[in-house]
Amino acid sequence: MRGIPAPPCRRTSRCVLIRERLMHMLQVIRNILIVAVLFFAPAGPAVVPESFAVSGYTSGVERLPQSVLTPEIWLFYPSLAPATNTRFGNREMKVAVSAPVAEGVHPVVVISHGLFGQPADHHRLAEDLARSGFIVIAPVHADGPALAQRYTRRTRDISISLDTVLADPHFAHHLDASRIGAFGFSLGGASVLAAAGGRINLDLLRTHCHRAIEDPVFCSSLGVGNLAGSVPLFPDRRLRSIVLAAPVGVVFSSLDAVTADVWVIRAGEDKELRFPFHAERVRNLMRRPYRYSFEPSAHHFAFLSPFPASLADQIGAPARDPAGFDRTEFQNRINREITAHFKNSLRP
Repeated sequence: MRGIPAPPCRRTSRCVLIRERLMHMLQVIRNILIVAVLFFAPAGPAVVPESFAVSGYTSGVERLPQSVLTPEIWLFYPSLAPATNTRFGNREMKVAVSAPVAEGVHPVVVISHGLFGQPADHHRLAEDLARSGFIVIAPVHADGPALAQRYTRRTRDISISLDTVLADPHFAHHLDASRIGAFGFSLGGASVLAAAGGRINLDLLRTHCHRAIEDPVFCSSLGVGNLAGSVPLFPDRRLRSIVLAAPVGVVFSSLDAVTADVWVIRAGEDKELRFPFHAERVRNLMRRPYRYSFEPSAHHFAFLSPFPASLADQIGAPARDPAGFDRTEFQNRINREITAHFKNSLRP
């Protein structure tokens, strides 16, 4: 931004003093105006500088196998290799399989999928991020039947996956460990929020689901295990920015320890996680500035990449959209906004 031009002045001490005072006053006024614009400007989609709009990257993809200590990890990353339509998991993606990573150091986004899901559920977002210059780390969460273990394992997966890729000889020197964000959907949203410092107390679940008629789908899918008490979690302070899409929220007792930039997205037609128990719960617990947006026509599964038509009957509700809702069109927009948000919130 250009500075304020100094008024002409003869080089006398009195004139110089007047000019300096005038310049100071103008600078103060300028700063006040800037703050006022930022404070009163309505929340809206993040704006990506033009230099970020066209990267020239394709999306590379690689799988790191599961080990005794680590989950399976899918990696999407910027590459200069040609991308082709490839069957990867149960989806077709336009990617460059096992291609070299584009030179340079890139910011990182962890993606945490929903209950019993997989990284392919968010491959379109992952590809968009990779083509925009991000390295995406997407662990495969092994969701067992014990509820408390789901949360402890998932938050551990996020940190262990970061540690694993940051130590991987092929990827480590391409990751900017000071610019790490995370996206989570549904239970993945709770996982990311817990990893960022959210406190979980499953007593809240037990109390909530005594009134299961208010949130029937969620309360019918809890699984077995100990529902009582706080879940011991260890926050990962490397997460600077998190996006929570239709997140599980009723389990949180406090978000006071969350220091990351937070964006909560609520789906207006969410029948799986009923209003006001989840996204709204997160909103009400936030003590720091955050972003909140409402997608009135989106249903819970709108954030999942579209499934092949041949799998619709096998997959069921997650693959189907209500009449009049275009999932591809919705994702074209929301994924672009999420990518822009990470571009802005993970600046050097």
